[in-house]
Amino acid sequence: MSRPHLNRYARVLHFADRQNGFVTSADLKLLGVPASTASRWNSEGLLHRHHHGIYRTTNGLFDFSDAVHLANLIGTENHAIGGVSALRLWNMPGGSKGRVQLYGPNGLRCRSAHVESHQLRDLRPGDVVRNGRIRVTTPLRSVIDASPYLDDKVIGQQVSWAEKERMFTADDLALRLAQLARRGKRGVRRVLSVLADRDPERFGRPLNSYEKVAKRLFTEAGFPPPIAQHPISYQGRLYFVDFAWPNFGIVVECDSMLAHSTAEQFQCDLRRQNDLMAAGWTILRFTYWDIVRHPAHASSVLARHLPTRSERSAVSGARWVGVDDCS
Repeated sequence: MSRPHLNRYARVLHFADRQNGFVTSADLKLLGVPASTASRWNSEGLLHRHHHGIYRTTNGLFDFSDAVHLANLIGTENHAIGGVSALRLWNMPGGSKGRVQLYGPNGLRCRSAHVESHQLRDLRPGDVVRNGRIRVTTPLRSVIDASPYLDDKVIGQQVSWAEKERMFTADDLALRLAQLARRGKRGVRRVLSVLADRDPERFGRPLNSYEKVAKRLFTEAGFPPPIAQHPISYQGRLYFVDFAWPNFGIVVECDSMLAHSTAEQFQCDLRRQNDLMAAGWTILRFTYWDIVRHPAHASSVLARHLPTRSERSAVSGARWVGVDDCS
């Protein structure tokens, strides 16, 4: 190698040291290295291609930190390290040093043995932070995205750890879950179930006998299976409704005199209903008498807004959305 090439290669090595040994085609161009030279160096073992337009100056041990830097270079400004990989970066329970999970609004063609790409269209700016050069999802968002890969015990440990470290609270988590729930986000029902087990009064509760009768009525009438205790947020306020069909924007509330007997309860109930309507939901309200004594009437009211099983079979390609789709 001539001295000019040696000097140029030395500059590349110095630059790559700041990026865990990685350089991109754009970096090489700025350093005055033509694409033909980069290709030759790759064939000679001076550079090692790990992805389209991404090289590494060494070919030795490849650890988790190296994989994180590679994923960060593969992704765009709209992508971030997420899921169990982000949990590992935050030192949270459930973190993994396996293939780095890269999340973004569109799928990337990633053939690296060290990085896997996941499409995530509901990632918003507030879900991503920077740790130096690395883009990573926040601890709160990481818990949600990683939940399909973890058991309930680990999710509970994550919430306890986050509250202890003052990274987020269970209320923060429930509010973000409510924002994602209507989109059918995987893991939402799972994490909400963990929160409900920790504190049933704040994060949902089991169905009472009246609500169980209502759910059975909806099922026997042939409507899509509803989601019980579905979370809905509006302007920072979080509500758990008795039953919801997110794909149809329908909420059913099972009212009792006991729960609405005081002026304060009545006022709170009106504000709750107005917030739910402002959030875009259609609210249907039934009493105990509607469900138990006049089930045909309750079914006919619901049929104005939801298709029955027979109507579904008549429509090719129709798809129900229920508990299984949003878990």
